[in-house]
Amino acid sequence: MKNQKGFTLVELIVVIAILGILGAIAVPKFGGFKETAAKKADEATMDVIRNTVLIALANGDITVTGEEGTITIDTTEDPITFEGSNITTSDNNDLEKVMTDLLDTKLKAQVTNRIGFTVTIKSNGDIKVDPKK
Repeated sequence: MKNQKGFTLVELIVVIAILGILGAIAVPKFGGFKETAAKKADEATMDVIRNTVLIALANGDITVTGEEGTITIDTTEDPITFEGSNITTSDNNDLEKVMTDLLDTKLKAQVTNRIGFTVTIKSNGDIKVDPKK
């Protein structure tokens, strides 16, 4: 007889079955990574916004005129649009220009699955950033 080398059909079917089982187990686990990554990206974006607002407050670019002020950042528009309440800017610039100048391209690069963020600034300087639902 000739010396034949290779795998039998049964061996190949067993290997394919094992790979199928491993794939069925692994695919759902990897599906959760996308959602986790999106949440982490949103958290990073909120940190960028928080730090930007802190810089604007420290520099006097924006001030809170009441007990608290709110900035709403809408990321569905191009460019990013802002709405503010109880917040004024130092040199007659509107809030959108001040915040756009400060955030520049940092915000657009990180926005994932949210349409925007709400920034609440208390008169004592506390800042809270939440994603809009």
